[in-house]
Amino acid sequence: MTQNSPDIHTTFNETVGLHITVRHSRCEGKLDLTGAWNAQDHALMLESGKPSMICNVNLQNYVDRLNAQARLSGAGGDRAACITAFATAASNLRISASVQSFLIGRCKKVCK
Repeated sequence: MTQNSPDIHTTFNETVGLHITVRHSRCEGKLDLTGAWNAQDHALMLESGKPSMICNVNLQNYVDRLNAQARLSGAGGDRAACITAFATAASNLRISASVQSFLIGRCKKVCK
């Protein structure tokens, strides 16, 4: 989400839920996200009861940016589009084969 310091990025995988991480030389922290990204009438939200500021960075601004992104093909339950998206990410060396396998498994479990 940033290219400079602080490093601000999202993470999710088979062991951790979607969260935003902030890292710079003197501070590091993360905040879990709840809700649904690009789902009809839903949006991502910061974890309830947690401060929106980590390492002097207002994470609500980043959540707002994520929610403003256009809906991707594959979002919303289309199994074939979901699988294709992760196969493409793997072929472009954006994710590993094991991550691809996990995510395609999720497509098959969750999507129609």
